[in-house]
Amino acid sequence: MKKIGWSLLSLVLSASVGAVEMPAETQEVKALMAPLVVDKSFKYCMKGTLTCREMVLLKDKTTAQPTVQIMYNNFVSSERSVAATGYFLKNADGTYRILEDSTFDGAINIDLLPPLNQALRVTFDADGLPTLHDVTLKRLGTTRKILATMSYSATQSTIVGVETDDADPSYQKQINTVYLRIAQ
Repeated sequence: MKKIGWSLLSLVLSASVGAVEMPAETQEVKALMAPLVVDKSFKYCMKGTLTCREMVLLKDKTTAQPTVQIMYNNFVSSERSVAATGYFLKNADGTYRILEDSTFDGAINIDLLPPLNQALRVTFDADGLPTLHDVTLKRLGTTRKILATMSYSATQSTIVGVETDDADPSYQKQINTVYLRIAQ
């Protein structure tokens, strides 16, 4: 009985927190990714933690030319047991939108479409690494979010902005988080 009870509880919990796959968005990302391969990958971690980011820049399989049409960021926090992949897709007007996959299982399954991140200004440094301006980042596993500038460089990734909490409207905190690039 105990085994059945725990199995049922696990099933209920996974169903209640599981996100719903968005088939059209999943197909869009898969179609954009199909002719591409990894061009460059930059891994960064917060000092003394297992909270890390990876920025992946892509190139055309045939021509080997880099693309800015799509790139992605993997985020993993072992401390909070959360992970996600954010795909940054270029819009027709030159801005970018973010589509997220919170399953982190190696397959593309878009299940989050952050409404505030659908027309982001993105600039690039000399290495082709992006800076996302006025991006809203959900602090996975919490009710908090950060309105920030998120940048990537050859040595670090930073998030600078203001954190707020949907559960506590009076909460507001300045954030300056640095992820140092790790050797590959």
